[in-house]
Amino acid sequence: MVAVAERSVQPGGRALRRLLSGRNLIVLVVAVAIAYLALVPLGFLVWQTFVRDGHLSVAAFRDAYGAVGLGTMVVNSFAFSFGSSALAIVIGTLLAHRYPGAWWPLAVFYSVLAGVSLVCIGTLERRKRGAAHGVVEAA
Repeated sequence: MVAVAERSVQPGGRALRRLLSGRNLIVLVVAVAIAYLALVPLGFLVWQTFVRDGHLSVAAFRDAYGAVGLGTMVVNSFAFSFGSSALAIVIGTLLAHRYPGAWWPLAVFYSVLAGVSLVCIGTLERRKRGAAHGVVEAA
């Protein structure tokens, strides 16, 4: 008679070891850090927007959207967004036609476009803050 040794099977042991692997722990730490970096400022913005003197309020919206010139700002924003979208579509189509099957010209173009947009937004915001404090920059 031959005795066969049975392996002890622990159903949760291998799964738990795989769950607590180094790779998964690194991913978990990075995900928690990103969530913290994203949610804390968002929570602060929501709190600053809706709480005034310890009470819930929508006064910030009344102040922001009751300002003179809001209609002009909206029209300018739409004009800029439609114009830049049309230009991006035309240039992107020309690049795709010129370099068929190549992705790098489009990637470079759209990356530069995003960078230029961020610089423009930052410059306009800085000028707006300077004008609000009575400081006018030379163009």
